[in-house]
Amino acid sequence: MPEPTIPATDAATRPDEGLVCVHCDRPVADVCPACEVCQACCDCARCPTCQGPTQTPVCVACGQCPDCCDCRRCDNCGDLRDPDDFCGRCEDCTDCCPCEVCPHCDDRVESVCSGCAHCEDCCDCAHCACCSDPCEGTCGECDRCEDCCDCWYCEGCDESHRRSVDDCPDCAHCLETCDCEQTIYPYETDVMQHLDFQGTPDSGLYLGVELEVQVKTARDEKAEAWTAAAAGFAAIEMHWPYDVPPEPVREAIAAHDLAMLGVNTPRGGSADFGLGAVPGREAEFQSGFDLSLDYARAIGATAIHCMAGKGDSANRAAAENVFIDNLRIAADKVQSTGITLLIEPINHRDAPGYVLTRSDEAAAIIERTGRSNIKLMFDCYHLQITEGDLTRRLENLLPIIGHVQIAAVPSRAEPDEGEIDYAHILRHLDRLGYQGWVGAEYKPRGVTEAGLGWMKAVGGRQ
Repeated sequence: MPEPTIPATDAATRPDEGLVCVHCDRPVADVCPACEVCQACCDCARCPTCQGPTQTPVCVACGQCPDCCDCRRCDNCGDLRDPDDFCGRCEDCTDCCPCEVCPHCDDRVESVCSGCAHCEDCCDCAHCACCSDPCEGTCGECDRCEDCCDCWYCEGCDESHRRSVDDCPDCAHCLETCDCEQTIYPYETDVMQHLDFQGTPDSGLYLGVELEVQVKTARDEKAEAWTAAAAGFAAIEMHWPYDVPPEPVREAIAAHDLAMLGVNTPRGGSADFGLGAVPGREAEFQSGFDLSLDYARAIGATAIHCMAGKGDSANRAAAENVFIDNLRIAADKVQSTGITLLIEPINHRDAPGYVLTRSDEAAAIIERTGRSNIKLMFDCYHLQITEGDLTRRLENLLPIIGHVQIAAVPSRAEPDEGEIDYAHILRHLDRLGYQGWVGAEYKPRGVTEAGLGWMKAVGGRQ
């Protein structure tokens, strides 16, 4: 390539000789406009794009001057790279980018399916509703893989059933097809039980428990709150009782002199875990909330847990805005009823993709709603997994805590094992002056009744 013609300047001239190089002091026809020396002495770099000389260092990646260079510096490794060498998703250079590439659509994504290696949009694998792993097929009843499914087969109706409906111990039929003479078949909803206590100024901890068990007979389907009233238990909670009419539930609550605490808003579809923070399904959430409100008022419940649901972390801001709008509308609906709304952070290990996972996020959402009848469900099990430091969190969040739940970590069994000292937690709640209830939402190690001895060790009850 021929040397470019450099225009003459009047930087160094002599009346009788014209231009003079300021470096070698020889007369010349022209000098470099950047350094004002002749071409023989000039050591300026030349940009391959504009062909101009420059004393400013050229880019080490493209060799261009600063005016022509459009390279970017990678925030991760610090290297200058061509703009085309950066991932459009994570903004790192291609050497540092942690994203996966879908072999079907060639898009860069956060992760791909471990079964087919495709992105979520391209993947056509069946995914378990419990562990979220890809599998060859899921159960038609619970949408879970073979390892997670706990459904059982009824010989009477030739169908599979969820574990929330137990079989008759004598004929191995479901309660709808059982014709045995036994009159009562108790079963636990979601194999959970709820212990509750209420702090009182003079007597320390007052304990109550609800085993969340429904009772049916061979002749009818009377739903009844099975309680351990003889042991002094006094309060109940329910997850999703909507398949049972509220009238017999209300009658059983009154007959056993129980306090009825709360219910959950509907889950949604089989793959959902609530709809409160799911964009595009606002009407469906409000319809489900109306069902919960009618049921709660019919049975005398004092709280409704508004379940946020699952979502994409990339769209968290939109999901949070939807949740806040839904909560405001729901809070206004219960304004005159005395019912409190609860929101609960749930860990991603038990509910992958759940929108609300941290207590500080919940506190910020409650503040943004501007509604005083929305409170925090402080589940020690979930918050120990995601955050820890429970003692200080209880102190800091006490003004907005509407309910507390406990279970062992990491097993979620009776709260007399694992990494949380619940004797300390309950005493600390009493010292703080907490006047609400505490629900023991755990999975018993065996027979429920055999595991109730933990209350003596944890709560000081005989």
